[in-house]
Amino acid sequence: MPEIRHLPEAPTGRRPLPPGAGIDAHRHDTHQIVYACRGVLSVTTGTGIWVAPANRAIWVPAGTVHEHRAHGDTDLRLVGLTGNPLGLERPAVLVVRPLLRELIIAYTDPTGPSDG
Repeated sequence: MPEIRHLPEAPTGRRPLPPGAGIDAHRHDTHQIVYACRGVLSVTTGTGIWVAPANRAIWVPAGTVHEHRAHGDTDLRLVGLTGNPLGLERPAVLVVRPLLRELIIAYTDPTGPSDG
């Protein structure tokens, strides 16, 4: 059985993925929201597969062993959270409305905010 990577904190940032690429099975001690602002993303756990186009995100609770897969050219955004503001203990698909989309993109932009 392959070894599962362990990350103390769920990463926050941007990770472009080409079609079919992914992130191997891992877990982290903090919660994470994964969002594809372009493409479609799937998250696989031991209990199911969650799929999200650009108007959805996936909640991954702390400690959940999971892997990511890109379907199409995917601009993956990751938001690590130390708290559980949603109170969810299982993976879930979340609605992403325009304001939340822009907040996730700005928060995960590696260049930081611009001054205009």
